[in-house]
Amino acid sequence: MNDSERQRVDRLLDGDLSDTERARLLEELENNPETVAYLADRALLQTDLRRSLKRRKIQKWVLAPMVDAEQMPPHVAEPMRSLLWSRWLQRWPMIVAAVICMMLAMAGLWALERHEVWATVVEVSQGVEVMHRGVSQGVHVGDVLRAGDAVRVSETGEARLVVRGLGAVMVGPEAHLRRVSPRVLELASGFIQIDAQKQPPDRPWRIRTPQAEAAVIGTQFNIASSEGRTALRVREGLVRLTDLQTGQAQAVGEGKRVFVSRDTPTVLGSSRSGSVLLLTSKAAPNADWDRFNQLIGDKLVGTRLWRLGFKVETKHYDEVQPGDLRDRALVIASVFASGVGEPALERLGLMASSLPVLCLEPAAYPTLGLTLGNNGTDFGWSKGADAVELIDPKHILSAGLSGSITQWFMKTSGWGRPASSAKIVASISGHPEQAALFAYDTGATLLPGSPLVPTQAPARRIGLFLDPSAMTDASHVVWRVFESAVDWSVATGDVK
Repeated sequence: MNDSERQRVDRLLDGDLSDTERARLLEELENNPETVAYLADRALLQTDLRRSLKRRKIQKWVLAPMVDAEQMPPHVAEPMRSLLWSRWLQRWPMIVAAVICMMLAMAGLWALERHEVWATVVEVSQGVEVMHRGVSQGVHVGDVLRAGDAVRVSETGEARLVVRGLGAVMVGPEAHLRRVSPRVLELASGFIQIDAQKQPPDRPWRIRTPQAEAAVIGTQFNIASSEGRTALRVREGLVRLTDLQTGQAQAVGEGKRVFVSRDTPTVLGSSRSGSVLLLTSKAAPNADWDRFNQLIGDKLVGTRLWRLGFKVETKHYDEVQPGDLRDRALVIASVFASGVGEPALERLGLMASSLPVLCLEPAAYPTLGLTLGNNGTDFGWSKGADAVELIDPKHILSAGLSGSITQWFMKTSGWGRPASSAKIVASISGHPEQAALFAYDTGATLLPGSPLVPTQAPARRIGLFLDPSAMTDASHVVWRVFESAVDWSVATGDVK
């Protein structure tokens, strides 16, 4: 732009141009962006136009919305309005087309979301189904899950999924899992185990239960929802858990567990990592034992464990091997027939293992060093529903119970006589030496019930007999004791 052109613009702004000269100048502006910019700059000298034009890199055809004609002299405003209005009229088909394209793109994204694959099935057992538009379908390896699909698992089923952007998800017993939005899974009930990828800080995957929501930061953890409670156990990394009732959020790190319930305050504690190994017997302990009740009892034990946030693996005494102790948080020895369990426990070397042990079978007490080996004196059973007295109701293992509990046993009572180094929490009424529930803390002196027993307990040990006849009732009061025993066994802190 030369000096002559600048002078003509200045004369236009000063009103010194004739109508013919003004018309010619405005016509030249059509193809001269420098002159247009100079005109706008001079006309709006007191405004922010210059900075706005430079920042947004506006070309000649985008100049219109940036010009405030009201601030121009009257003899300049009219030709500027005419020029700018003609610019927009020339481009309105492009604007309409852009709006239509945007609407089509949004509709396409919505349709894509409706049919988007969010997970692939990589392993599946019996008892797993997918609900698709309200219709139950069978599941096979390689099947994909789309928006609206929900996975349902029976009390004995299991499936493994790869969830896009999240990682590997094991869907366990009684689980009902679905994706409710692009990065939110809803676990209405049941158990899942997640090995998550590292998540973007601003858009992590979230797992929502009726009681809580867990924001994944990139971690390995278990989460379960049942009976109005959410249980979370973090094996590695970090999870941010929000109580949906109170809105309170807290970071749950590696080796921690938390319970969220509508009835009680949120409880954070420490926990060993790993799964639980449940040892069971194929044969009934004796001829008059109700085999059906034993099976139901073992099944309910497994159910209680996953509701506490543990993955459970069940092995029979005659098949278990030392390698089965790898990556465990706890070993539970259930009832067994005479001569069946003792060799298996010795084969495992469980008495010297650094894993916590919860023993539900009095006949195994001597093998583990919890009592001496005289049946009827150091351990034993009696027929009938003996009442149980809580010796120390303040102990964590008492689960808040106190006094005499008449419903502890129904058909058979089991007990042991531990060493003085053990803590007796509950005993048979009238027989304080016959402990129905007792515990050895790590380092406590054990009894030489077997030659393989170490002098001191390498990890926590608990003796607790569960009458299978009583345990068929899922609401039985002693289940509270069982859950406290499991929680204390795997805790890494001191006894409270």
